[in-house]
Amino acid sequence: FDPINTNASDMQTSTARLLARLDQFARLRKSQFQNEQLTHHEVTVRDRQYIFGLFLLVLVIGGVTVYLTWHHIRRIVDEVWTTAQALKNSEDRYALVENAVNDGIWDWNVLTDEDYLSPRWKSLLGFSDEELKNEVSTFFNLIHPEDDQLVKDAIEAHFTAKTTYAVEARLHHKDG
Repeated sequence: FDPINTNASDMQTSTARLLARLDQFARLRKSQFQNEQLTHHEVTVRDRQYIFGLFLLVLVIGGVTVYLTWHHIRRIVDEVWTTAQALKNSEDRYALVENAVNDGIWDWNVLTDEDYLSPRWKSLLGFSDEELKNEVSTFFNLIHPEDDQLVKDAIEAHFTAKTTYAVEARLHHKDG
């Protein structure tokens, strides 16, 4: 029996098997009592011993179940905490790289339609971080009208032909 690597389904199966064996044992004991001529005192003592044994068994099963449940919860919490720490470390490294590079960053998540315009990207166009919203429309509204179709074609080629998205386009500066 490996309590560390036992999942809840295996535990339920083991418990069901154990309860079935207890039921068989109880039937056997009942038939033994019926075949023997015992005094009321002897039956009561045997019943008490049997009940006490069952009580101890239930305590042991309950204790193992609580231990396994606690162990599994603890392992899950540890995994979540480790993942959160790894994510935080990754975000910290990304922030260091973003601050060290003198380029602006535009990131568009097409699945969620979220857009990220780095403060440096905004400042290259003469805007403060608060002046431009991180929205997809912000980026596309700043594209020079003569380059608009070029950008749309590059995006279309990227999604249909799986090409790398690379395009040079003019963007409107705050000063015009």
